[in-house]
Amino acid sequence: MTVLPGSPPTPPPCHAPTEYADWPDPIKVLHLERRLAQLTRQLEHQEILADNQRHLLKARQRDLQATLSRLREKHDELAILHQDLAAAKDHLEEEVRKRTRELEEKNVQLEQHALELEQINTTLDVLIRKNNQDCEALSQSLLDQQQSVIAPLLTRLQLLNRDPVQQALIQQISTFLHTNGTAQARLPEPQAPLCSILTQRELEVARHLSQGKSCRKIALALGLSVRTVESCCANIRKKVKLRRGVNLRAYLAGMGGLGGQ
Repeated sequence: MTVLPGSPPTPPPCHAPTEYADWPDPIKVLHLERRLAQLTRQLEHQEILADNQRHLLKARQRDLQATLSRLREKHDELAILHQDLAAAKDHLEEEVRKRTRELEEKNVQLEQHALELEQINTTLDVLIRKNNQDCEALSQSLLDQQQSVIAPLLTRLQLLNRDPVQQALIQQISTFLHTNGTAQARLPEPQAPLCSILTQRELEVARHLSQGKSCRKIALALGLSVRTVESCCANIRKKVKLRRGVNLRAYLAGMGGLGGQ
C-alpha cells in the first residue's frame, strides 16, 4: 500500500481481517474509530427504533386499557339492564298470576250468579204457571157458579115473566153470560198455528222453552250456541206478536201441545 506524504493513512478495506495485524497503529486506530462510530450510529438507530416501539407499545396498552375500561362499563350496564329485565319479568309474571286468579274468581262468581239467576228464573216460571193455573181455576169456579146460580135464576125469570121486553132483556143477559163464559173458558191461542209461522229450529226451541228449560240448557240439548237460542227466542216473540213484559216461557207453557210438535 502506498501512502502519500502529509495525508492520513487510508485503512484497508474491512474484508481483509488477515492483514489487520500488519496495519500500522494509526490506521488501526482510525479503523477502530470509524467502526466505533458506525456501531454507535447503529446503536442509536436501534435505540430510536426501540423507543418508537416502546411508545407504540405504550400507546397500544393505553388503547387496550381504554377499550377494556369501556367493555367493563358496557358489561356493568348490561348486567344492570339484565337485572332490571329480570325484575320486570318477575313483576309481570306476578301481575299475570294475580290477574289470572282474579279472573278465575270473577268467572266463578259469574257462574254462581248465572246459576242463581237460572234458579230464580225457573222459580218465577213455576210461580207464573201456578198463577195461570190459579187464574184458570178461579175463572172456571166463577163460570161454574154462574152456571149453577145465575143461569137457573134467569130461567125462572123467563118462565115467570110474560113481558116481551123483559123476556128479550133476560135473553140478552143469558146470551151475554154464555158468550163471555165460553170466551173466558177457552185457552189463549196464537193467531195462527206455530208450525205454520215458525221454522223447525224455532219449533224445537219453543218446545224446550215450554218445558221450563233455560237458554243454556236448550243450547246444550240442541248443539247450538246460547246466542243462537236467544236469537230464536226473539224471533218467536216477534212472530207470535207477544207484547213486552209477557214471559215467553210461561206463554208457551200455557199453550200446551208443544211437546209433540
